[in-house]
Amino acid sequence: MFTPRTGIDYDKLDSRKEQGKWSAYGESKWGNIAIANYIDAHYGPGTDNEGEILAFSIHPGMVATNLYQHLGGVKQMSRSTLITRLWQISPPEGALNQLWCAEMPVEQARQLSGKFVSCFQTPIPYRPDLGDPAAVDQMWDWCEAHTQKTK
Repeated sequence: MFTPRTGIDYDKLDSRKEQGKWSAYGESKWGNIAIANYIDAHYGPGTDNEGEILAFSIHPGMVATNLYQHLGGVKQMSRSTLITRLWQISPPEGALNQLWCAEMPVEQARQLSGKFVSCFQTPIPYRPDLGDPAAVDQMWDWCEAHTQKTK
């Protein structure tokens, strides 16, 4: 939702130009979904590669952690105990979606591989630009190129 309509703004990533907090957050989530899609497309069920890798992008829900402390208005909202209870879940509850994905039966996991799984074990649709193999490949290539720089 917070990512530019074109997906990742690679010029800003490569040049380290200042980016808004919400845009940076959105791009990181867009990238998570893109990487899971890439892994599923190239190594997931039905591919001809040796072995099989199942990948998911997971949204744990609005978890009550201190990660919100730098987000302006959200910080003030989170100080209200009543509001916090209405829209946040506890950290242990936030971990349940990841645990569920890790332990589900293999056949079910194969069907969900590459999907965006929201809290409460619900696959949800992602933005249409994440269904574009060229955009997903570009994200993978960017990550590979930047990983090589750190070796």
